[in-house]
Amino acid sequence: MHLDDGFFERAEMMRDRSHLSALKDAVSAVPSLAGAGKDAQALMAAAIDQIWSEASALGLHCPVSTQKYVLIHMTRARWRNNSTHLAFVARMIGTPNQNWRMESGVLAVYQNVVAAHYLIPALTAFIAKEELKL
Repeated sequence: MHLDDGFFERAEMMRDRSHLSALKDAVSAVPSLAGAGKDAQALMAAAIDQIWSEASALGLHCPVSTQKYVLIHMTRARWRNNSTHLAFVARMIGTPNQNWRMESGVLAVYQNVVAAHYLIPALTAFIAKEELKL
C-alpha cells in the first residue's frame, strides 16, 4: 500500500482545523460573548486565528497545546498585571532555547497560571475534554 507524501500533512491540517473550530465554538459560547453581536464575535474569531497562526510557527506538535497557547494569550490582559505570573510566563514561554520544549512551557503556564487563576470553568472543562480525545 502506498500513501502519497501529502497524506499525513493533509490529515494533520484537517485535525488542526477541527481543533481550531472547536476552540472558536467554545470561546463564543462563553456567557460574556454569547450575547455579543456578530461583529464582536468576528473580531474574536480573527484574534483566535491570528494567535493560532503564531502558535503554529512555534512548532507546537499537539493541537491541544496550540489551544492552550491561544488561551494563554487571550487572558494576557488579566495576568500581565501580576508580576509573578508575568515573570513565570516570560521564563517558560518567552525565553527561547531553554532546556525544555515549548510545549512543556505552554503546559506549565496553562496549568499554573491561566487555568489556576484566570480561566472560566467552562473553558477549563473544554480543554480537559480535548485532552481526553488525544
